[in-house]
Amino acid sequence: MQEHLFYLTNYTNNEIKQALNSFLSIEGKELNGASFNCFHIGELIMSITNEPLLKASINLLIGQGYIQNAEQPIFVVDRIINQPEFTAAEAIRIKAICYGILLKYMCYIKKLHTSKTPPPNLQFSVSDGKVFTNLDEVIKEVNNYTIKNIKNSIKEFPKETQVKKLKKVISAMAEISIDNDTDEFKSHIERLSSLKENLPEKEVDNESEEINKHKNKIWFKFGLLIVRGKITQKRHYYYYEGIEFDSEQSVSLYIGEKILNLTNPKSLRPYFNATLRELDNDKNIYGYKKINIIYDYCKRHKILMSEDFIEKKAKAKRY
Repeated sequence: MQEHLFYLTNYTNNEIKQALNSFLSIEGKELNGASFNCFHIGELIMSITNEPLLKASINLLIGQGYIQNAEQPIFVVDRIINQPEFTAAEAIRIKAICYGILLKYMCYIKKLHTSKTPPPNLQFSVSDGKVFTNLDEVIKEVNNYTIKNIKNSIKEFPKETQVKKLKKVISAMAEISIDNDTDEFKSHIERLSSLKENLPEKEVDNESEEINKHKNKIWFKFGLLIVRGKITQKRHYYYYEGIEFDSEQSVSLYIGEKILNLTNPKSLRPYFNATLRELDNDKNIYGYKKINIIYDYCKRHKILMSEDFIEKKAKAKRY
């Protein structure tokens, strides 16, 4: 928790009023689209000791939507300053410090909190002439999420692309920091720069795009059984690893249900029929395209192929 002393102010009320007029004007200029000017304004408000100036500043912030009256921290602040132990002057200082911190919190959340989960709660407490708050912890948590989100968004790209994307983000943050005279992105820039310099080499996917596109299809799974000689036929009988079946229907149903665990075991039948009968259609895994995809997969994974399959591959025709 960070502490802020009641009696410690960095600016006089006249300096604050002039600065606020410069930043946003109490006559009505906007808060510059929630830019990091909000952090500077929050710092100014935290030093106010004059009640009318504090009220005017708070009303402007509420009027422009940067602070909502329903904000939970406001209820906490109001409860604290209404305690009899505080003088009127102390109550003003507590309120000024808390509202300044709340503005900084709201601007940071609007600018950087991109998670679908609610942002971390801002907390206040007062004792021994000090206001205690967890704003630094909130900012650290949001920063960590931001870095994690950036890492996750680029991790599937090749290393060269990751570097380019990180450079783009770092440049954008540096530009905001310069334009708004803020150090709020300093830790982001340092951490992202370190990440950019220490990216691991992305593992190369040895599977071809063509194989990846088909490897979960029924014909491909069935083909891997054929290629290893697990399915054979002798006259009117069919065999799966020595188990005898007296019909195409019974053997294809057995393989679809027990071996391939298909949601619909009957869906294997057209592929079984076309392949073992070597029909001239796209269900036959001995077709030119299918047999070459299976062959490439087996070569990559050093799967032993039956002589019959290799012969069929050599004779395969385009359908």
